Amino acid sequence: MTTVKHDMHLSGPGYRARTIVSPNQFGEEQKDQDRARFLEPGLVGVVCDGVSSSPRAAEAAALVTSCAPILFVRGAHEGLRTVCDLLMAYREEFQKARLGVPDDVSEAVQTMLRAVLRQKQATSYQTTVAAIRLRPGKSDVGVDIMGCGDSAVFAFVDDGELLYSSLGHPRTRTPRWRTGFHAAS
Repeated sequence: MTTVKHDMHLSGPGYRARTIVSPNQFGEEQKDQDRARFLEPGLVGVVCDGVSSSPRAAEAAALVTSCAPILFVRGAHEGLRTVCDLLMAYREEFQKARLGVPDDVSEAVQTMLRAVLRQKQATSYQTTVAAIRLRPGKSDVGVDIMGCGDSAVFAFVDDGELLYSSLGHPRTRTPRWRTGFHAAS
């Protein structure tokens, strides 16, 4: 069963955004590491899907959605590098945390548990990201699109017809950055 966690309608100068984030459940395990946000100043929208196998994935997704405009300050590579540096700083801090292992198990088991926990900490704070920035013109709207990972961007016209999908473009292992996707206003 899926329940809506957040449903928000925002409007800017002629623009509306709706973000809906639904936690999912896989068996007994709750999957709640997705985040979405529209930042009216700057007209930036972002979706992040925390990597399930990564500790603190929800926190990573929340962090990236909160600082999404940084992604567009100097271009995709520079903006993404800045955000990655921030996530790595959080990871390093998390790796310094004291590991809680049970005292009632043997020293050998405690050593093994610490090694497993350290390995998990080393892969913490991972998320995918898909972000857009709208650039309104006099007769059209420019759109910058940036993505890293398997999150996608879809744009629809008012009647619900699909205008653009990033899934129709080849995947790369590096951040994608597209400029010049224009929609008539």
